Amino acid sequence: MSQTRDLLLEIVSEIEAPGLVVAVCDRREILWHHTRGHADREARSSADLDTLFSACSITKTFTATAILMLRDAGLLALDEPLHESVPEASALRYPTTDCSPITLRHLLTHTSGLPRGIRDLRGVLRREPDERELLEHLSNVTLERAPHEERSYSNLGYALLGIAVARRSGKSYTSYVEEQIFAPLGITEATFDPENHSATHATPHDMRDGGFFPQALWKHGAYVPVGGLYASARALVHWVQYQLSAWPPRDDLDPARPLRRSTVRESHRIGGLQRAGRNGSGLGWAIERGGLGHVVHHSGGSPIGYSSFAGFEPNVGVGIVGLANADVGLEASLVRLLHAFAVSRGLVEDRRR
Repeated sequence: MSQTRDLLLEIVSEIEAPGLVVAVCDRREILWHHTRGHADREARSSADLDTLFSACSITKTFTATAILMLRDAGLLALDEPLHESVPEASALRYPTTDCSPITLRHLLTHTSGLPRGIRDLRGVLRREPDERELLEHLSNVTLERAPHEERSYSNLGYALLGIAVARRSGKSYTSYVEEQIFAPLGITEATFDPENHSATHATPHDMRDGGFFPQALWKHGAYVPVGGLYASARALVHWVQYQLSAWPPRDDLDPARPLRRSTVRESHRIGGLQRAGRNGSGLGWAIERGGLGHVVHHSGGSPIGYSSFAGFEPNVGVGIVGLANADVGLEASLVRLLHAFAVSRGLVEDRRR
């Protein structure tokens, strides 16, 4: 076991950040964790499992869950045109007149053809746009390709999904997620307002000139559904365990809160339709084949100074989360760490030999 621990520590030692928290879990408990550095170096507060970090783009997995909840409630359909939920989207410019309209599924799977974001608007505002500004600007947005042609990551698409959640639920996006996802799962160390939460939040850091420099928190505006969630590693472990709990299909009682197990499993399939035989997009998650097999994950990074990663292998039943308060990239190291942990437990063969 000490050899395994040394290997895991060697992997996390490659990650340089002011504060870092990593946790490996199965469906029931945290199996191994590592914390290092500070949440706030000036206050000399240590980073730990309960420290809030930006979840960055892991937020999108909660946005996708909200859409699936509304679908299961009969309030929308994944293959309906976006303009049925967000009429302002009719102003978007398509590359050809014979394009099919963007659907919610296209947005969920990053196949809408929308650009990654609206750089010209953000450049003028020097911040993320609010909902009104975003919707008014859609008439200036031209799709980069026809919908469903290929995968191209779009933060703008998930901002529009967040608006669809609010329009179809009758609640604000944040209220819907807090009431319908956090509350049923008992997730308390997660918020869209870190400055007014009881838990300590990690200060973001910009990395330049060989050092780390504290930054102010970013105001996400209409991009809250894209990357506005702040969560602790413990909260994200709970989220990963919820995903793992949907596997395998079985006959015992399904609490169906916030989603039926079958819907959770649907989100782990490429396009929501097929198991991973190749890499692709699930519904809110990225899917790929690797040393562990069918790996479901999402990573995130914020230019103001955060990194995040959450991933799991449903068939093996293990997962990992990582949070750092600098944009250092966690995915490669943490996928390798999860594989090393699974091999050490005899859960998978070491296919690198």
